[in-house]
Amino acid sequence: MLMNDGAIDGRQVIPASVLKATLAPGLPWPNAMRDVLGFDTDLNGIYGMGRMTAAFRGHLLTSHGGALRAFHSQVSYLLKEKIGVSVFVIGDHCAPLSNAIGFDIYGRALGLEATDWTERRREFCAKATMREARARSVPRGVPNTRPSHELADYAGAFGHPAYGQMHIAMDGTQFQFHFRETRLPLNHFHYDRFDTPDDEANGAWSVSFLTSAPGDIDRAVMQLDQVEAVFVRLPIRLDASVLATLVGTYEAPFGEKIGIRLGRDGDLLLSAPDQPADVLKPFRGLQFRSNDFPEITFEFVVEEGCVTALRHWNAHVELVWPRTADDVPADALEDDALWRG
Repeated sequence: MLMNDGAIDGRQVIPASVLKATLAPGLPWPNAMRDVLGFDTDLNGIYGMGRMTAAFRGHLLTSHGGALRAFHSQVSYLLKEKIGVSVFVIGDHCAPLSNAIGFDIYGRALGLEATDWTERRREFCAKATMREARARSVPRGVPNTRPSHELADYAGAFGHPAYGQMHIAMDGTQFQFHFRETRLPLNHFHYDRFDTPDDEANGAWSVSFLTSAPGDIDRAVMQLDQVEAVFVRLPIRLDASVLATLVGTYEAPFGEKIGIRLGRDGDLLLSAPDQPADVLKPFRGLQFRSNDFPEITFEFVVEEGCVTALRHWNAHVELVWPRTADDVPADALEDDALWRG
């Protein structure tokens, strides 16, 4: 169907113009593997709208591969010659066969001088060679640096709206990195950056931690899909009895009354005059983050076993709102009318 401009069995499945657009050059692909492999496979690759084009021994080749753990594929064809090859491989150890087999078939079909692609790839994939390549790519950290916080402060669950959750756990004195199916030790690299070992199956991972305005570790950054993905520390769950002790009225600057109450779903809500209620998400101790504006944080101040104030941070200033005497009784927590100014 691809080689026949979108038609199969006399029926147009995909418009020919659409397939042609997927071959339009978009992003140049560097010949980065030339120095690593010691030889060239396909040259001057260009990524388009879903397909790669490159020169293979003087012939224009279009292709796109796919990979999951233990499953690898390569679907390709020569545009002018209308020769197509699809290779499907089971097993990570033989993933390079997805190209080696295809290149061998193309060479034979074109009547070109034989190239032993399998032997070339086998030499490259020798473990000693792989270790040497990884050793050359190890980044160098800044010496004599240390984390800005105690190690336990970095542990927790961090979430990203697209990539899901990343977990940092303490196992004795050793960090454990858990992202999707990858579980690896995590070691200090420099400052607030921690790296995993360069694992042969899972690769190397690097996590840099960021702090909030009050100085707490509240975000973790990883390089994913060639961009920095920021994972935000996920809220923890506090017992309802603890949340109930925070309910009350707090006095903001200029005498403005700020109400803290419990919502029907158990969340802690902050209400200000003439403004919609904001959900406060706990993330450490009695520290909370605004659900609408995560960069804004709050902390309840406890003195002699009683909550006496609400400390508020935004990007520029820290404010302390004292708790007033006219706190809301427990049986009135759901009365929205109390918080309408």
